[in-house]
Amino acid sequence: QSGGPAANTAAVSVKKEKETTPHIYNLNVDPQLTGMIVHLLKPGEHHVGSSDGEGEAPSIQLKGLNIQPQHALFTVEGDKVFLDKSHPDAKVLVNGQPLTEKDELEHNDRVLFGANHLYIFANPKQAGSQKQAAMTYEDAQA
Repeated sequence: QSGGPAANTAAVSVKKEKETTPHIYNLNVDPQLTGMIVHLLKPGEHHVGSSDGEGEAPSIQLKGLNIQPQHALFTVEGDKVFLDKSHPDAKVLVNGQPLTEKDELEHNDRVLFGANHLYIFANPKQAGSQKQAAMTYEDAQA
């Protein structure tokens, strides 16, 4: 057994929330591992960083040489989601371009934290009725 009924209930709950809540999900070279990590972005602030720093641990914890303790910040205001760097040395790319100031994310934006934490931003409210093929790791490299 892998977690039992409680784990299955939690997975169903996250799957249901993904239909209405902005979120990021991981992209992996192995398609079977893509989407296995999901971070729901509910209204408010969501700190991204390593757990190496002083004080409160970030709500989205990443590990790696290029991840700062306070790396980035998602801010959810109504139907809009913004991303900003929390540290001047933080490496954050959006659609392959360095993030230099607070920016509003659009559905299917690619976000790279550090050197190898690649995520897709999904906003069901922006997606609307447009049915797009799921983003693959190869698509994200383009």
